[in-house]
This record gives sequence, C-alpha cells and structure tokens, in this order.
Amino acid sequence: GLTEYEKALTEAVKRVKPAVVGIKTFRGIDTETPEEVASGVIFRPDGYILTNAHVLHRASRVIVFTADGKEYEAALLAPARDYDLAILKISGSHLPVVTFGDSDKLELGQTAIAIGNPLSFGWTVTHGVVSALNRQVLVQHTRYTNLIQTDAAINLGNSGGPLVSTLGEVIGINTLIYENPEVNTHGLGFAISSNTAKRVLNQLLRTSGVTGPGAHVKLGLGMYDLTEELALQFGIPVVRGVVVETVESGSPAAKADLMKGDVITKVDGNPVTASDSLIHYIQEKSPGDEIALEVWRKGIRGTVRVKLEAATP
Repeated sequence: GLTEYEKALTEAVKRVKPAVVGIKTFRGIDTETPEEVASGVIFRPDGYILTNAHVLHRASRVIVFTADGKEYEAALLAPARDYDLAILKISGSHLPVVTFGDSDKLELGQTAIAIGNPLSFGWTVTHGVVSALNRQVLVQHTRYTNLIQTDAAINLGNSGGPLVSTLGEVIGINTLIYENPEVNTHGLGFAISSNTAKRVLNQLLRTSGVTGPGAHVKLGLGMYDLTEELALQFGIPVVRGVVVETVESGSPAAKADLMKGDVITKVDGNPVTASDSLIHYIQEKSPGDEIALEVWRKGIRGTVRVKLEAATP
C-alpha cells in the first residue's frame, strides 16, 4: 500500500499529467531531426498551451504530443520573450487543462513535482522541494526574476512543463537548469512562478485578440469585489469573493434564485478571489454546463447551482 504522502503525490500527478504535452520543434525544411524537445501545459480546453518562448526560437514547425498519444501541428500564437513564455494553439476541444495555484503562498521545503517530456523519453515525473523563492538569474542576456528554485530534477525537455504542488496545482513553469562547467552543480532547477505565468498569459491572450470561448456563455450578474469592510458589514467570515449587485431577469442567475447582496466565495470548489476570476472561470465553460456557487446570504452559507446558457449577441 501507499502512504498518505505517496497517495497525495500520485493523485497530484494523475490530475496534471493529462494536460501536460510534449513539444518538438523543427527548423527549415528538415522535418526529421527536432531542433528542440520540450514540454507545455494545456490551460484552456480549446487547445491553448503555455510553454517557454526559448524552445520555440527559430522554429518553423511545431508538433505537440498529448498524453493520450495524439499528435497536433501547433501555431505559435504569441511569445513574451522578456518573460520566456509563449502560447501555442492546437485545434482541439474539451481537452484536459491544468489548474494554476497561488505561487505567493508557497513555503520553503514544500514538495514540488516536475512533470515533463525530458529528452523525449516520454512523460517523466521527478520530485523534490521548493528550495528558494524570488530568485533572480541572468542567462544569456535574459534576466529572470521571481523564479522558484527547486531540487526536483529538471532535465532538457522539461522546459515549459509544470512544477506541481501536492494539491495537483501548477505552481511554476520549469524553465532553467543552472549549469556551471567549472563546478559540478546538482539540484539547481528554476521555474517561472505560476502568478507571473498567469499574468503574462492573460496579457498575451489580450494582445492576440483572443476572447474566451465563453464570450458565448451567460450568467447574468452584475457584481463588485468583496472587501474586509464589506465582509464585516455582511457578517461573513471570509474576505475574498464578489458581491452581487444586479441580477438580469430571465438569466441563468435569476433562474437559480441568486439575489442582490449575495456574496459568492467559491465556484466549483475554487475560491473566487475577484469578479474577473469568476468571469475568467465561466469563460472556460460551454452553454448547458452547470456550475456550483458557494453563496453567503444574510450570514448563512449555501450552495447554488447555475446552468449556464448561450449568450445572445
């Protein structure tokens, strides 16, 4: 049997691995020998993948392999070279996706699991701990900031793959191995923090003019962010969430009996930190999907199920 700790590790891997992809890049007319082998994570069910920008440098063709053995031609949507992050797009739907964790809450010594496609051996899992936070590293004129240092073995080909917590959340994007030919170094891997990755990813999507697939899904709420003062006023013990200001009549929210003054703190078990986090979550959904909202009303917590509908243009 497995210990509880081992169970947590294997569950975390099971949660994330389906959304980890292998990447091969080709240059020029040579379609036999890959220029680079790397990894990436699917973050939207309609085929958007986050990886490192450096692995796509000079690539004329990019092939993505998913964990279920399928192969896709990928288009480079947008690179942010300053942050060494890039978005690839493959044509797919209902693909498995990763959940990003909050890297600001990481603790030194907590377990870190690296999942990737090193040296194109296929999917490999290594684990270690979060060794240091907010590291700055200069590599070939690129200054990386706010990196997570880990001793989880990160090899060539892990680049762009996820660093994962035991909760199965992506806490970083594996990016660098520190190598010094004069000194024998081990266990110096670096990952871009998940909060940096999320911020850059949203900027890249905006600059590429990509709107969520859920620009076509409707909830029917007007809302504003909860503050500590408001939480006291509403008599609820949480300080993160959104307050319902308006409910559009006939909308999914109205049909689910949501009311002005309700405070939404979770969606499908995920904390709602601000109105944009709820909107972003809903944009991943399709008409007909049901979401569960944790709602506080007059100081009492309950769950409201809302069936999303197609937005009429």
